[in-house]
Amino acid sequence: MIQVQVVGIRKTRDLMINLSKELPKAISKECNQFMKDVQKSAKLRAPRDTGKLSKSIHVELTGKNQWTLIVDSPYGVYQERGFRPHFIYSKGSNVMGRQSNKFWATGFHWVSKHTPFIKPALEHNLNKLSQKMSDATKRGISKSRSRK
Repeated sequence: MIQVQVVGIRKTRDLMINLSKELPKAISKECNQFMKDVQKSAKLRAPRDTGKLSKSIHVELTGKNQWTLIVDSPYGVYQERGFRPHFIYSKGSNVMGRQSNKFWATGFHWVSKHTPFIKPALEHNLNKLSQKMSDATKRGISKSRSRK
């Protein structure tokens, strides 16, 4: 007759049950912090003509443990991805413009370049993500061990 005795199976089971609760919380908290860091960096990199683009950048919880960086400005995508050079109208502006060798001062601005702000912010913070996830995993495991 063969007899097998498993020692510590109850502790292992309890650890696994607590781990399934604590680990997602710790990772979600760290993801939130990562997205806040990206948000801060993007706000600093966004063009400051009116400040509206910078103010429109925020982080939201869009699903269970899912954080999303949102740019709530209609021209944010054009500033990030680029556009064809063109004139834009700006109220109250008296900047001189030029079209067909005629000068005019009717509030139009020539826009010829874009300034990406999200991609550089992500690139700047991405190297910290693996360390943040590692720390969150360690915290989640240690919390699940200490929880009984």
